[in-house]
Amino acid sequence: EGPGLAGVADAEEVHEQRLEHDHDEAADGEKGGAALGTLAAMQQDLSADGVHILQYHGGLEYRNQPSGIERTRLRGAVDAGADLVLAHHPHVLQGFEEYNNRLIAYSMGNFLFDQYIYSTQLSMLLHVWMDGEQLVRAEVVPLYLNGYVPTAATGDLRYDILQRLQRLSRLRTLGFRASGAHASLQPGEPSAARVLDLAGLGPGLYSLRALGLPPLHPPRGVHGRSGISYRVGLDLLKRGSFEHWQEYGTPSRTWLLPDAAAVERHQQGRRLVLSGPAETGMRTFERAFVPSNPATAAVTAEATCDARVKFLLQRRNLVDGREQALQHAPRVLLGAADLTAGRPQQVQIDFHTPRTSTKGIRLLVAVDQQADCRTALDDLVLVEWGTSWIAAQRRIPAAARVQATHIQIRGD
Repeated sequence: EGPGLAGVADAEEVHEQRLEHDHDEAADGEKGGAALGTLAAMQQDLSADGVHILQYHGGLEYRNQPSGIERTRLRGAVDAGADLVLAHHPHVLQGFEEYNNRLIAYSMGNFLFDQYIYSTQLSMLLHVWMDGEQLVRAEVVPLYLNGYVPTAATGDLRYDILQRLQRLSRLRTLGFRASGAHASLQPGEPSAARVLDLAGLGPGLYSLRALGLPPLHPPRGVHGRSGISYRVGLDLLKRGSFEHWQEYGTPSRTWLLPDAAAVERHQQGRRLVLSGPAETGMRTFERAFVPSNPATAAVTAEATCDARVKFLLQRRNLVDGREQALQHAPRVLLGAADLTAGRPQQVQIDFHTPRTSTKGIRLLVAVDQQADCRTALDDLVLVEWGTSWIAAQRRIPAAARVQATHIQIRGD
């Protein structure tokens, strides 16, 4: 016979004890170190009187959701007396939960620590007001971590952070409302999702922010004429408009800028201009992506001469180092399109992300043109689709209401 419930409990207790004795970095009576993050250790520390603010370092890296172990452990800490729980280690934001009238921040993301991973550079600052043990108010400030400098997030970066926090927190019936450029938590009152009106929009790729959808009101469906369908997805880059290039004096680490490339102002905006045959793209690999998933690379391009624009994908495998992969990993052609001189064109290439043995992906854009020609690139995106195609009169299924920055429309 297998072990009963008592046997399982005994096994967990032995596991906790083993962790306590095997971890050399944990503090004990003879040396300093970290407090051991087991539930038993937290329960012991939280047994004293007073206001308890628990900081917990643990969890799975680069995941949207905390693991079952983390959820159980942090809820158990609240049951044991924690009045506020702040968790970190996954490097990306994982949203909030109100549990037994206490606030749990499952992952605060990065703050000063920086990485060459685009998703980890989107973070937040959390302001919390408490009256003794009671939470009065909590407000998040969207931050963009740029070269170890926490910077106020604007534009697409701010939109992405707020919508991510809203979506992940809504899963635990906790929502937000706008507070200037920030967002304040609304326990038990998630902001209402909205229906998009696609009247007058033809087939193509559209930014939800450009269509006027606020970040705290995720799309739940569309109104549109019969005969069209749509899908929604997330831009993994969020830096392709170039509107906030080097904002606040911080250098951009997003795009390669060879001698033949420069970011220039154009009609009160900015765009990336390539002179002669040239290539640009992501400086490094993005690790937070869904394998074997539909995706679209797109750009709005305008050339002074007839030219050809190409999208390429570079894959870092599981064993290569970052620098080795940047220099030697093969570049796979995703697709190409011809540009007509003087006419802005939106180029879209649909493809599937790699399925196996991939640690990161990197998008590159090359332009074939004469030496005296220039091509301007704007609204460069790498969209990971979160839904399949949905008929325009139908709502997005509740289970598929994903974080989204873009919508793609096609005619049936």
